[in-house]
Amino acid sequence: MSSKYDQLADIIKNKSDEFQEKDSGFAFSKVSHLEIHLNSFKPIEGSSYIKLPPNIEARKACINIKCNDNKCFAWSIMAAVHPATANVRRISSYSHYSTVLSLEGVNFPIKLKDISKIEEMNNLSGTKIAVLDIDKIEWHVPHISVNDEIRLKLLKTLNSNKSICIPFRKWDLFELPSLRKTKTDVWSIKTSTNLEKPRYVIVAFQTARKDSVTADASKFDHASLTNLKLHLNADSFPYDNMNLQINENKYAAAYRMYASFQSSYYNRNNQPLLSYEKFKECALYVIDCANQKEAVKSSIVDVKLELESLSGFTEDTTAYCLIIHDNIVEYTPLSGTVKKII
Repeated sequence: MSSKYDQLADIIKNKSDEFQEKDSGFAFSKVSHLEIHLNSFKPIEGSSYIKLPPNIEARKACINIKCNDNKCFAWSIMAAVHPATANVRRISSYSHYSTVLSLEGVNFPIKLKDISKIEEMNNLSGTKIAVLDIDKIEWHVPHISVNDEIRLKLLKTLNSNKSICIPFRKWDLFELPSLRKTKTDVWSIKTSTNLEKPRYVIVAFQTARKDSVTADASKFDHASLTNLKLHLNADSFPYDNMNLQINENKYAAAYRMYASFQSSYYNRNNQPLLSYEKFKECALYVIDCANQKEAVKSSIVDVKLELESLSGFTEDTTAYCLIIHDNIVEYTPLSGTVKKII
């Protein structure tokens, strides 16, 4: 740890020296604030049976053995070395792996480093175990082309060199890896001098889902929340307490805030994706904080979340906070300058 600290200190010192050499006239004085975020790292490893996605299962090209333990890797080898003629997904169609394979000193679920060891112990040179390393993922975004009429209008606008206002929204995501084991918690999210007019704050929780290959990471847990309040200095959103009783299906205030988000965000009447009943299974708490006092918009702002739970939070509960801002930039075509308005 000390060597890592020295390494970071050298990087900061070098950056400071480089900055002062650029004839800016500024000199480094002191570090007034320093934040260090630590996150646990869990290497990817095998696990138990996981149902295949429908598009892969429909091809019937992958044998996914349905086992009830974490020895799925051993069962997969059995399917390759001694293929079954019928009911290929059932473990009853194969001899037990312990009667065929040598697995001394191998712990399950296995890690990547154990694969070569299993190959050598079982003389699997003819049945090579394939390991795929994904080192690059490309996201192909389609390009939009306009017809000639629209193209001429765009060229005329560019040649006039009139400033073009471009409004858009951007978001910042914050994560609290573990909540305290208590019924009430306060999360200090950030301190900012330029909050960029936050419009919405979306809060979600996941319990025992982080870094788990068997848990559905696309769903969020309600965490038995009874009240949620966003504090921007002295301003609080929502003003009244929510008084939620989710386990008793009493969460109309939270669902109303969620349901109104879609029509407010897109400025059109849409039906929410989650029904009142489904909201409990994938709770997303949405706070509309657009109506702020001018003092909040122009001063240093402390963003805090006050959380209350009926049964208390657990240590394996992770909290997420998505802050959506309004932004406007002004673009001058001929000079190519971009000026931030908001």
